[in-house]
Amino acid sequence: MLNPFSRFEEKFISTFLNLKKRYLISQTLRLTSLPEIDGKTFLLFSHYSDKGLAKIHFNAVSTDKLAAIIDLENDEHLQKVLSMLNPDSQYIIYSSLTIDPKELKTITEKLFT
Repeated sequence: MLNPFSRFEEKFISTFLNLKKRYLISQTLRLTSLPEIDGKTFLLFSHYSDKGLAKIHFNAVSTDKLAAIIDLENDEHLQKVLSMLNPDSQYIIYSSLTIDPKELKTITEKLFT
């Protein structure tokens, strides 16, 4: 299975804040293409500028024990995200941003032709 998501990087935080996308929704990422890595948990962060849309997404995944609304302008939330990005943390985080569209198209064409 193809994993189209990009690894979440610390530099994304300032970019999201500059774009007024201060809300992240976390959820467990379950793709069979992701290898088990020392018992780490894979998460997906989706980004929103509108708190109402973030809440709709959160409500849709609220049965996920790792679902959360993260406000990057809340220092406690920001520090938690930074700690989760540490290589020693128990998490590997992906962003809802997809890999290069050209690369994705090439991979998809190979899979389906």
